[in-house]
Amino acid sequence: MTQTADISHGLDSLLDDLCALFDEELERQANVLAVCRAQAEAARAHDLAALEARTRALDILMDEAAAAEQLRNRLLLQIVGRTGLSRDRQTLSGLIAIAPGPWNVRMASFQAGLRDAAAETRQTVAANTRLFGRSLRIFGAVLRGLSGEPELGTYDCGGRGPAQTLPHSTLVNARG
Repeated sequence: MTQTADISHGLDSLLDDLCALFDEELERQANVLAVCRAQAEAARAHDLAALEARTRALDILMDEAAAAEQLRNRLLLQIVGRTGLSRDRQTLSGLIAIAPGPWNVRMASFQAGLRDAAAETRQTVAANTRLFGRSLRIFGAVLRGLSGEPELGTYDCGGRGPAQTLPHSTLVNARG
């Protein structure tokens, strides 16, 4: 085997390994999205145990993603060393541009899939943030109502002083 063939064979193996890690990451990100959606369902159902379980699952997925990133970075360093990819081109797009087929197609597919998963996850997280914020505001209003404290920014019917709310009206209004 010639030196060029040996380098190519070694690069093929590294690209196979990298693409396998990319496939795993795409699956992990799909799971992150599913867990984020399940968090919203648990919050809407007021199921705190399920919400905590989903949050723990998300923590595990994030730990796995961090560990996988370290593996990918080690492989990328080896690939950069074999290909001589310039520092300014050491991106996934740069790697796709120099990788031979079929790896460039697999990496481009991963890149598109990851972009889509990240966009959907961002939207879901933003919706969850609004949902959780609303839930916290309602919870705070209920606690203030139970303690007899008026809600901030509310005034009596004459507009002269803080309104006095009754606990039961706060509870009914908070639940809708």
